[in-house]
Amino acid sequence: VVADAPRPEPSRAQPELVKPAEGLPGRPDVRRLRLIRRLYFDLAWRSPQLEEIARWYPKPHEEMVKTLLADPETWKVWYEQQLFYFLLLDRFRPRGGRLSTLPTRLAERELDVMQALQEIVRSQEFGARNPGNDTFVTVVLEQCLGMVVQEKRNLRVLESGKKMYDGYRAKIFRQQGDSQADFVRIVFDQEAVARHFLARMWEQLHGRAMERDRLERDATRLKQDGRAFRAILTEWLTGPDYVEGSDRARTKASIPYVRALFLDLLGRTPSYEELRNVRNAFLSLADPTPIRLVMGRILLQSNQARLPVSVMDPERFVKEQFVRLLARPATAGELDTFVGALKRDATVTPVVVLWTLVSSAEYQTY
Repeated sequence: VVADAPRPEPSRAQPELVKPAEGLPGRPDVRRLRLIRRLYFDLAWRSPQLEEIARWYPKPHEEMVKTLLADPETWKVWYEQQLFYFLLLDRFRPRGGRLSTLPTRLAERELDVMQALQEIVRSQEFGARNPGNDTFVTVVLEQCLGMVVQEKRNLRVLESGKKMYDGYRAKIFRQQGDSQADFVRIVFDQEAVARHFLARMWEQLHGRAMERDRLERDATRLKQDGRAFRAILTEWLTGPDYVEGSDRARTKASIPYVRALFLDLLGRTPSYEELRNVRNAFLSLADPTPIRLVMGRILLQSNQARLPVSVMDPERFVKEQFVRLLARPATAGELDTFVGALKRDATVTPVVVLWTLVSSAEYQTY
């Protein structure tokens, strides 16, 4: 799982000690912790670190949202989400070139999300992933507009789009064109692109479908100005639907789970190659839960595992790990059990504590 990482015996592993965070609240509010974690998982595809929790805990939620939406990391993750959505993976994954600059240009407001999506669809990688008129036109109509092309009412659009792709004069959505570029341009000129994009983004953030009236209103805003997406996201992420929704646990999707596990145990996110290997392992099983549990053990046994300096103070260590990994303070009973075991039982090490927490059902959710 860990690239180029030896697999030492558990008893020989010597996790690196890292400086602990300062300024964490003594008995933090669970709802605030969960909201911080929810935002990091949704925007950065990872868990927040102790330093980030300490930074944002006393500050207004709106300030955290605006700061993260200006962070290039957020747009790198957004870009990766689109690549996964369009299945531009492995040999179809863009390597360098103009597409690789999309996250920076989005963070610096040099282009908007609608322009970014269109660049992805116009790319050589997208064309290679979807070769031929039938495949290309079908995928664009389905993934950008949400159309079911095999429905009788949409067959004419499909056939006209294929002709246009092949260089013949044709009309779709009351516009004429005679090239693949014309086809993409006409599709992205439809408000349905903004509607479909916002609908899938809302469901990704909230776990349910978006209300029709709100969807129509926000889609109109986005169609008129692609740069409105950041303002729309700010409204979503500071609204009651999102804030109150942080109280409802959601299962971590595979990729955010792996990114968080690496960061929580190794202090870094995985490389694309590591992520690809784990993704393929997950896809090979109907239930990836056993692999998730094995991954945690492998990472902790690797010579890349990291432990905070607070391991020297068992009570502080346990308190920090509950806040960091489970987004809640330990109960009095949990604190007594873990601290007591660390002090009295030589077989219970800080690594065992971490393994216990990351292998729990609670860690599988956010």
